[in-house]
Amino acid sequence: MTGKELQMKLRWALPALIVSFMGLVSSVTAQTDSGKLSIAVITEKEVYIRSGNSDGHYPIGKAKQGEMVRVIAEKYEWAQVVTIGPVFDRFHGLIKYPDRMANRLEISADGKSARTLDRVDVIAPNPKVKPGESWKMIARLEANQTIEILESGKTQRGETLHKIVLPKTATVWIKKQHLRPATAHERAKWTQQLTGIAPVAKNTNQAIANNKPKPIEDSPTPAARVLARDTTPVDPITKPATNPQAARSDTNSQTSVTSNQPAEIVMQPDPERIQTPRQVKSPLPKPRKKAAELRLDELEAKYAMLQNEPIETAEIA
Repeated sequence: MTGKELQMKLRWALPALIVSFMGLVSSVTAQTDSGKLSIAVITEKEVYIRSGNSDGHYPIGKAKQGEMVRVIAEKYEWAQVVTIGPVFDRFHGLIKYPDRMANRLEISADGKSARTLDRVDVIAPNPKVKPGESWKMIARLEANQTIEILESGKTQRGETLHKIVLPKTATVWIKKQHLRPATAHERAKWTQQLTGIAPVAKNTNQAIANNKPKPIEDSPTPAARVLARDTTPVDPITKPATNPQAARSDTNSQTSVTSNQPAEIVMQPDPERIQTPRQVKSPLPKPRKKAAELRLDELEAKYAMLQNEPIETAEIA
């Protein structure tokens, strides 16, 4: 085959290769982005959580059966999981850098937190090797982000090493065959675990029936209680006696009883705020006659009776 013939075949084969390559890229992209944001449940007793989407990537730990994770994408037989939820509370991340890159972090005075001043990579810890030998990046922090530092130290190479709380933006991988979609009840439980707020019950009619308002008990109103407290009992008035002396005595007693009647209660103009009623002073009772005056009245009455008798039977002329 001459060079000219080879050139002609490559000219016709090149477009076909380009089309085939573009199709392969679109297929991989479709597989990667086909998975929608969803909650999945671990189906096996223990499942490896790996730092990458292959068995060659080292695991950072294990998830247990019944635990839930959030899947953000799928690639071939792997599910990409974001590191949020109770599963990842027991994991951590690593930050390591040489001294020349120390200006990327602003460490607090107590050494328990830091602020990123530039891009910083978070490394997945490999439990099978020393912390300084871990290498797989699972998150990239931008500037002005706060991190919580658990421990700090040095690697064998002299690099600064920080053990940090795993950021919620990190991503790890789990095989799809160990996952199943969560039910509605499990998704509600997941939401409760993240927010601490219990899901609202769907049976609202039952909730309303259980919270019926209690009947209002018949009880005297505040105004009635004030009247009952401030009113004094009044003795009944007896009938007047037949003789004048008893009549005078009854008249005086009636005057005394009448003067002891309860005072009129004046309520405040504001009906919402009941105060102690104001009492009006009653007039003082009239003073009773002395014994001498009563004796004199009795003598005058007897004298008037004597004057009305006939002269023949009168005791006094």
